[in-house]
Amino acid sequence: MPVKPEPRWRVDSLDLFETWRINGIVGGRRPSVYSESPDLWNPYFRRLKIEGVFFAFDLAPERSLLSFLHCWLRIPGVLDLTVTDPFKQEAYHALRSLPFPVIPSDQVERTQTVNHLILDEEGGCLLALNTDGLGMVRALRGRVQLEGKRILLLGAGGAAASIGAELLRCPCTLRIVNRTASRARALAESLRRSASCAGDVRLEVASSGFEKIEELLPSTDVLINTVATGCPIGAVQAARLPAGAALAESKYGDKADLAGLASGRIYVDGRAMLFGQFVEAAEVVRSLLGVSADAHLRAVRSMEGRH
Repeated sequence: MPVKPEPRWRVDSLDLFETWRINGIVGGRRPSVYSESPDLWNPYFRRLKIEGVFFAFDLAPERSLLSFLHCWLRIPGVLDLTVTDPFKQEAYHALRSLPFPVIPSDQVERTQTVNHLILDEEGGCLLALNTDGLGMVRALRGRVQLEGKRILLLGAGGAAASIGAELLRCPCTLRIVNRTASRARALAESLRRSASCAGDVRLEVASSGFEKIEELLPSTDVLINTVATGCPIGAVQAARLPAGAALAESKYGDKADLAGLASGRIYVDGRAMLFGQFVEAAEVVRSLLGVSADAHLRAVRSMEGRH
């Protein structure tokens, strides 16, 4: 007999909210439809026998994230909130207006974007993280050596800022292009300032927009696409990449753009990035919940093959 698929999440009684740890993802592009974060966090809680649930919240882009956050933080048992497009920068600007003192990570301070808010009840504070860059670099390092590579970053939004900041921790050549060239230049300047003490890093920026891509592709070792909607390259442009180039992107599933363009090259999709983000955030969550490092590691390893 066919196995009946398990529901992504289910609540049998509102009484659960009195004891469960409540977690979720909020975004403006219907994460309830595409996000696989519930498929990571809910199994993680079950494996550790933690009474917790992870929801997906669709918030229209024109709605106030700050109002949502104030409502979220009044929910009993709230623990972790993932923030996704297009609210990552807005989340950073909301930090000073929240009803708890906030401790931002170094990545948050460097990029001025947030993708995790974790409530430390014992400490009476919120931990603000950005795990985008950590997740992508973790995924890439499993397949590619980054040191000394020429990396082309497509896009200049919150994910690009976080990924760029992490890439600057290794000696590489990072080039940024964006649909709006001024945003590429602004991101490059921000990264230069944050990497002012990293003498091994060479940072270049394409001062034009996407029309600069074709010129840069033949000298690219790693191409990373963070553009949220659409794809600035097609099969003709991808053919200009060197044979040994690797392709990576922050999107996955039906939204992925580069999978069909890899043509036998190394390809890293957004699922691998998502898993890396999850691992980074789950390490913080497990320490707040008193879960042992060994139990956490076993739970993560049991899920790794699927992502």
